[in-house]
Amino acid sequence: MSASPFVPWGERRQAEGKEPGDGVEARHRGREILERVVEDYKRTKASQAARVLLGQIYYEKGEYDAAINTYDDFLERRARKPELTAMAWEGLGYAHEAKGDFAKALGCYEKLRDTTVANFQAWAYMGLARCYEKLGEPEKALDAYRALLTNEPDHPKAMEAKASIARITQSIERAGPPQPDPPS
Repeated sequence: MSASPFVPWGERRQAEGKEPGDGVEARHRGREILERVVEDYKRTKASQAARVLLGQIYYEKGEYDAAINTYDDFLERRARKPELTAMAWEGLGYAHEAKGDFAKALGCYEKLRDTTVANFQAWAYMGLARCYEKLGEPEKALDAYRALLTNEPDHPKAMEAKASIARITQSIERAGPPQPDPPS
């Protein structure tokens, strides 16, 4: 089973019935510690990891611009660990998606899809599919969902992908073939 560091955390909290505000004090302390690590140990591996985790905290608090800035700052640096880079592309995609900037999110998910780090490609396909749907490109969304199912048929989101394929296919069939533009 593949796991993404971003999605399951939030989904697990929802499944446990926890509200978004639960654990606010602990997250605030964690945020302060991560900010200090980023500031005090700028050129270390600890700072790299702290930047990615800090981006996730900003995202979860709904501070999407801060998350985007944090991930961008991380991605601009050299000598990044591939796992952290994949996590940053995924987090950046989610932040852009949350802001409604689906075109920018697509670019992030494309980078994530192309990573060689295990377990991230399927999550990238889910992100790509969601964005293509929002951008009104159902055929590309179908391709992304199908790629997820082809590459990881037992993925935790496989059932959701199958349901989305059925929903989009039915919508396309109801709409019928595209109508030509009327003559001018």
